Amino acid sequence: MSQGEIDRFPVNQLQARYGDLARSAVYDRMKGLGIKPTKVGNRAFINAQELQLMDEFHEFIQRGGSLAAFLDMRGMNQDNQVAAPDQNASGLVPSAADMVSLFTNFFERVQPPKALSYLEELERACRERWIISTSDLAKLLKVAPEKIRQYPQGFINGSFAFKPEGRLMNGETGWRVEKYHGGHLKF
Repeated sequence: MSQGEIDRFPVNQLQARYGDLARSAVYDRMKGLGIKPTKVGNRAFINAQELQLMDEFHEFIQRGGSLAAFLDMRGMNQDNQVAAPDQNASGLVPSAADMVSLFTNFFERVQPPKALSYLEELERACRERWIISTSDLAKLLKVAPEKIRQYPQGFINGSFAFKPEGRLMNGETGWRVEKYHGGHLKF
């Protein structure tokens, strides 16, 4: 962690962070991901890695994913979630070997996203025939939403064609993803 970063994030700020998500939904997500907040006085906190996991899960849900699919994608399962170490059976703090094992196990499960993982997401959106918002599509393609709005009739990017499919409830344009194999597409 770089100097100046704080390794604690207040749990009570997660609701606003995820678009005024219900408090119970925040706690359900943490429980599903195996995150146990640390209490300091009357306040509960999660650390930076747990916050990153929550952020990634939130984005995954926004794209239509589920907890089970997220855990499977990350190599985690309901019984195999990332959690803070507890004291061992003797009541003592875990040994250095236990801590090395814990961190090794953690980092094997929580890998950084692959450089081309956005292609897998686009493949899935195509296969599932999802309608993706402009902002979500911009995140996947790593461009500003304004760039996508420059093509109101649709556009091609790499192996995919993107066709506008009307307005979503949040006011954004919805986009259908199709495979592009060359030739002409009618938008």
